[in-house]
Amino acid sequence: MAGTGVFFHWESIERRLDSPPQNSEKPAETPSSVAAKPVSTDALLILAQNAVPNFTPEQIQFPQRPGDGYQVQGITPERQRMFGKYDTRISVDANGQVTEVFRTSQADAEFKAEHTFEELHFGQYGGWFTKILYALCAVALLTVTLTGFVIWWKKK
Repeated sequence: MAGTGVFFHWESIERRLDSPPQNSEKPAETPSSVAAKPVSTDALLILAQNAVPNFTPEQIQFPQRPGDGYQVQGITPERQRMFGKYDTRISVDANGQVTEVFRTSQADAEFKAEHTFEELHFGQYGGWFTKILYALCAVALLTVTLTGFVIWWKKK
């Protein structure tokens, strides 16, 4: 957990150093000339299952702003659990057309490492057994820390 925590902390510092300075002015929003008709949930599921064979959809992310698209995330039989909860993301635009199919198996090494570290750091793999084991380790670490402090305090 400590090693992956350092990785995530360093990554956030790296993002801050690499990002351009924030401009206080908000970009002007351009209203869309034609409001897209919402895509039905059934249509999204059909599009996703047609885009990827043996795809089991598990989550739909709906647009946050007008003109944004949808994302359907799910799993396939060949998924590798250590790369995250979902192994496939299908992007659908506001007009109901598939714009991107992202598979974790085709991702670069950085993506795979980052998601593997995330699964390890938060104990999201292995089900309840792993989560209970992580909780017990956290309690043991807290106990050792507190008793060490008490021993130090008494010797002081």
